[in-house]
Amino acid sequence: MSALFDSAKSVEVPKVVLHDHLDGGLRPTTIVELADEIGWTPRLPSTDPGELHRWFVRGAETKDLLQYLATFEHTGAVMQRADDLVRIAREAALDLAADGVVYAEVRLLPSCTCIRASPSMPSWRRCRKDSGPVWRKLQPSDEPLS
Repeated sequence: MSALFDSAKSVEVPKVVLHDHLDGGLRPTTIVELADEIGWTPRLPSTDPGELHRWFVRGAETKDLLQYLATFEHTGAVMQRADDLVRIAREAALDLAADGVVYAEVRLLPSCTCIRASPSMPSWRRCRKDSGPVWRKLQPSDEPLS
């Protein structure tokens, strides 16, 4: 009997992501590196990227809303400087492309950062240019989620 779903082959299938949150998919190594630069490291649950990844997964899989939301304290903390946002956005685009995503709409809530970001900022234009065809739309918005 053959499997109906082969996760290894799923990367080869072109995909579209219509709603993604930039602060929901940071690389654990990036979080550790940026946290070290800004002095946030003592607040992290772990400085080991593998352990930190597992902590984030547990937070995402929990049925406890407060535990789930606690994960965003750390991603939000490292998303406060413009160059860090560009790095995070570029890595997100590269990671989506590696997963076979050919079009992505990624949401950023500027109210969660110290920077009022917009797609017209030179740093965002640079990120979109450097990250290839997957990065088609960045939607900074403070509008409530519907």
